[in-house]
Amino acid sequence: MKFFTSFFEFVIGLAVVDWVVKVLKPPKAFSWQAIMWLTVFSYVMAGLATGFVQRLIASCGGIFFILFVYWVTAAAAKLRIAKKSLPLGAWITGALTSIYLFGISWNVGEYQLRIDGISTYLLGIDSGELSSLTFISWPLISAIIAALPYILAVEFKVKKPSPAERQYLVILFGSQLLISCWIQFYFVIQNWLVQYPSLLSDDFIHSSF
Repeated sequence: MKFFTSFFEFVIGLAVVDWVVKVLKPPKAFSWQAIMWLTVFSYVMAGLATGFVQRLIASCGGIFFILFVYWVTAAAAKLRIAKKSLPLGAWITGALTSIYLFGISWNVGEYQLRIDGISTYLLGIDSGELSSLTFISWPLISAIIAALPYILAVEFKVKKPSPAERQYLVILFGSQLLISCWIQFYFVIQNWLVQYPSLLSDDFIHSSF
């Protein structure tokens, strides 16, 4: 009985491995599987390198990872708020792109989440100073990514959006610009409270603000 159980588990294991190989094997050079393996290869090579070469390879791996996430999320029809009108893939990719560019430094309870962006390596700016820029730029970068299918054809040729698409793009960029302004306003108020703690105890009932 134990032999049959072990044999059954072995067969299931082979079936799972075969399924994983079929899913992750690139059907062609330009596919999400190929980009995924380029991401893995880049980070493995970055782990073996040091110094500038390590940062360069890791940066390339970050670009491949962003392209991989965009490809997978754009193809997932379920990652949409209102059927075909608002895909979430652009905002997921936009968040990763913002973190890749500017990094993030965020205190979560007793722990601190810190990821250095490419700006830290190129300009030497601390990611903590650019953390607010990550959140502020997120909606705008996401809007640009969401607009790509409307302005680029399959062969990466620029195309002219239809009147309905242009109206959608205007609403898209306008709404994301408004969100970015509100996020920036939050950070401005936060900085005021840090610089002037007395504002917390002031009375603004008769203020015209």
